[in-house]
Amino acid sequence: MRKRIYCNLVLLYMDKVESSLDGRNDNSCNPREEVFRCILTLQSLLENPPGDFLNNLRENIVKGFVGIFSYVRFEDKLSRKLIECINKYLLKDGPNLGHHSMEIHGAVQQFVFRCWLTTHDRALKDALILYARLQLNLTRGATDGNILVEQLLDIVCKELDQSISSGGSLPWVDTSKDEKFEALSSSQYGMLHSVVSLVTTICVLVKTSSSTGLRAYLTALRGGVH
Repeated sequence: MRKRIYCNLVLLYMDKVESSLDGRNDNSCNPREEVFRCILTLQSLLENPPGDFLNNLRENIVKGFVGIFSYVRFEDKLSRKLIECINKYLLKDGPNLGHHSMEIHGAVQQFVFRCWLTTHDRALKDALILYARLQLNLTRGATDGNILVEQLLDIVCKELDQSISSGGSLPWVDTSKDEKFEALSSSQYGMLHSVVSLVTTICVLVKTSSSTGLRAYLTALRGGVH
């Protein structure tokens, strides 16, 4: 009974969020603050399930995220909280998703990679980097995982060039190490520190194709997310 109630609540709030984003609900009755509260409730539900997720619920959660992100176009506090919501779910149930994790990625990748290079919101950028690290670990050894690695290496290289260009320096590949870091502002340095952490994760995954330690890694990440 408890799990049935939980499943109904998760699906209810996923539908509330999606229907508010696609305009099925009257905006006068669902202002942005109310939508934000719905996302917060959904995140709390996904973070605190009464046991393991049931298979049919897992499939509906994936479909829900795919539907929700088909309406996400812009960077704002709603989209940031939705990425954080996905991260909480991947941390909680990621090892059981199998190919479904890439179904989620297929729906969010356009938003993720567009905002990766344009956002000035440090909280959103941190959420995007955590999302990438989680997906990398969940898809290691799979063909889809190789595609994800290529996507991330491409976006990281673009970010490095963009960061140096914004500092008025030479392209990344044409500068010395000291010149590169002198060209970075404190905010850029902090952002790139997180990106370097992601690159390290990519390198480790390329060297180790075994799935051993996946759950331990996710547990460590979960302990660092507040």
